[in-house]
Amino acid sequence: MRSRFNYFHIALIAAFAAGTILRMHMLLSQILLDDEWHGIIAALTGKGLWNIITSYNPFDNSSTPLNIYNYLVLKYFGLSELAVRLPSVLSGILSLILLPLALRKVLNEKTAIVFAVLLSISPFLIFYSRFAKAYGPMMLLSFLALLQGYQWLTTGKRTKAAWYVFLGCLAVYMHPFAVFAAVWPLVFALADFPARKLRREGILGANAPAIKDSISVAVIASGIVFAESWPMLLKSAKLPLERGGFTSAGLLTALSLQSGTANFFLNASFYLLAAFGLVSLLRRRPVLGWLLSCAVCCCMAVLAITRPYGIQNGMVLLRYMIFAVPITLALVAIAFADFITRVTRKENPAPQLLVAAAGFAGLLFAAGPLSGIYSFPNNFTNHSAYQGYYNHINWGHSDAHNIYHDFSVSSETVPPFYLWLRKQSDIKVIVEYPFDVCDFNDLFYYYQHFHKKRVIAGYCSDFHLRGYSEKSSATVGMLSADLILAGLPGTKAKFRNMVDVVNPAGLSARGVDIIVFHKYIMAPSFSPEIKKGFIRIDYRSVPFLENIYQFVFGKPIYDDGQIVCFRISHGGK
Repeated sequence: MRSRFNYFHIALIAAFAAGTILRMHMLLSQILLDDEWHGIIAALTGKGLWNIITSYNPFDNSSTPLNIYNYLVLKYFGLSELAVRLPSVLSGILSLILLPLALRKVLNEKTAIVFAVLLSISPFLIFYSRFAKAYGPMMLLSFLALLQGYQWLTTGKRTKAAWYVFLGCLAVYMHPFAVFAAVWPLVFALADFPARKLRREGILGANAPAIKDSISVAVIASGIVFAESWPMLLKSAKLPLERGGFTSAGLLTALSLQSGTANFFLNASFYLLAAFGLVSLLRRRPVLGWLLSCAVCCCMAVLAITRPYGIQNGMVLLRYMIFAVPITLALVAIAFADFITRVTRKENPAPQLLVAAAGFAGLLFAAGPLSGIYSFPNNFTNHSAYQGYYNHINWGHSDAHNIYHDFSVSSETVPPFYLWLRKQSDIKVIVEYPFDVCDFNDLFYYYQHFHKKRVIAGYCSDFHLRGYSEKSSATVGMLSADLILAGLPGTKAKFRNMVDVVNPAGLSARGVDIIVFHKYIMAPSFSPEIKKGFIRIDYRSVPFLENIYQFVFGKPIYDDGQIVCFRISHGGK
């Protein structure tokens, strides 16, 4: 017993350390991008705390608990990248401890050892542990709710029922799709009573919850979820339904994102283990096996029927049902532990199991995207170019892998300035402006591949300068940081990786060496008259800011049809 305890905790500590490093590595240098801005927008445009609580709109791609959190952070502390991402970061780190401990309680230490190791290096879960959206917290709460619900079903303990209700309702509050996981323990509890008329012990066994407890859980949970969902139900017409659909490419991509590699043989091994793990679980713990199966299958069925926009993209599809990732990892862990047990012919081969699990995880890591994504310098690790799928990145051209078409450029069209910049060892930090937060419009990640300098995103706080020139169409797919942050008091803007370009002296204070002004941005047009699909966007602020920087720092060091660049002399002209 002592040996088993020690080896499990060795695995847990090692997996926790590795997983925490991967979730925190380079995080402080990452620029907020794309959907991370939805919660910020909700906080900036909210008309008070009560309005944010009662005006949830699912079309805004935001989460009410996170909107509340961002509003309070903005009001009392000010916005920063780490503050905005903190709920996701904490849920990702806590999952490394809580999920293996919970799984050990319902299964065994052998499975929990393998699960902890696989959980720590899962690229998809690492991504959503670093991304300011509700999917990471939703994953943690949903999976814990399923496991607590299973313990309630098999023990009848009211403390387990209370934890199940609390975790499940909070998961649904984080993201409505969590309901398709959290609801199943309650469904099983209510279905057990008519089943008892056919079988003496029903479907749950002798320790099943009493009928009054199940009805109480149903009433309490339904009331809480209804209260949480009422603002959404009032605006259900705005749900982006029946605009997407499954595709074979999207499904295959989702499978590789879940396994963490695009390697065919590792994927085949991973899902073969998952299949054997499911069969084994259904034999040993049929209630748990069916609970997990129903959660995944139900969510897939709902997605197929409602067809929310974007599920043709594998990343979007999998994040709607992100609780499937730890479920699949648990199934793989079950089969892997069984296999090692049979090979070693030991009842508890903890040392061999730990070594074998680390070896398998090492193969997945080596064949996965982590070493390429989280390598210095990269201030855009959350860009969909890195997260859209896990094949080898082709740097011959940019590719956002998003649900929207991106404006792609080739390596031959990269401004020569960036190639020159790479050779300048004395230049460490550059500012890029303007900054469109939509990652399918963002080419800064691509340019950084060539110049290898740290990037800070610029924004313009002046209300009078925000917006686009008259020749630019307003019907475009873009979201300017200027439009979001203009007017935000400096005391509330505590960004580490963004800077207000209205104040040149502020760049000097931040140690910026170069500022790059882009004369235009190409963005997708939603106007049917635009046959090419993209339109040139000219920012009103750029010509004005060019004049200011030329007055302060002198003539630009580079100027062509795309960009104009100024050297920031510390202390001014």
